[in-house]
Amino acid sequence: MGQVVATTAKPRRALPGAIATGHFDQSVFFEGLANPTRLAAVRLLAEVDEMGVTELARLCNASQPRMSWHLRILRQAHVITSRRDGREILCRLNREAIGRHLGEFLQTVQLPQDTHQQLKRSLESLQVIRRK
Repeated sequence: MGQVVATTAKPRRALPGAIATGHFDQSVFFEGLANPTRLAAVRLLAEVDEMGVTELARLCNASQPRMSWHLRILRQAHVITSRRDGREILCRLNREAIGRHLGEFLQTVQLPQDTHQQLKRSLESLQVIRRK
């Protein structure tokens, strides 16, 4: 009888690569955005102060458990924050962190300083618009 060699398959990761490692860098931020459903959620959250998971799931045409999974990835990527209000979880964009990550990326690709200033003004104007 021959020997049976057991091979172990790579375990499936519940989270995208860099997010699953538990450390944070620019790749985690961009990996968090690298999905059409998550981008749709970000676009929806950009239009409001905050929105519940149930409403986001409905608007993104996703089940509530799947939407929660996507939102967990966005939270770990520092794209959104969330808070509990009774039984509902409310989410909002983490505009400060998004601005910081985009600024770091601009420095990485060494864009001219005036581009940094334009982006900073744009982000500041978005924050002012959302506060009104």
